[in-house]
Amino acid sequence: MTNTQVKSNSHFIHGTHKLVEAIRWLDGEGYAVLSIRHNEACPAKPTLVIQPERRLKRLVLSGKATYFGAGSQPLLGRFREGQFHTPNGLRVVWIEQEAA
Repeated sequence: MTNTQVKSNSHFIHGTHKLVEAIRWLDGEGYAVLSIRHNEACPAKPTLVIQPERRLKRLVLSGKATYFGAGSQPLLGRFREGQFHTPNGLRVVWIEQEAA
């Protein structure tokens, strides 16, 4: 085993602990986690994808969240993506689809 492997594993272990903490916080706030994205470049900071809800717009309006992308795809139609960070610093994103 090389030092690189040990270092990489420690980042994943640290990220997993932060992930559990963030999921518990999101659950306590009433958000539903849909998936988790791991970033190979930064394994200690996974991104959580949550179910979109109307109250997220209030977070954007209050400055606690922001929209960072928008677009259109054949299967999704028009959409925009929002994000905020959990108290422990993990990124949370959601996708809002425009009503047809």
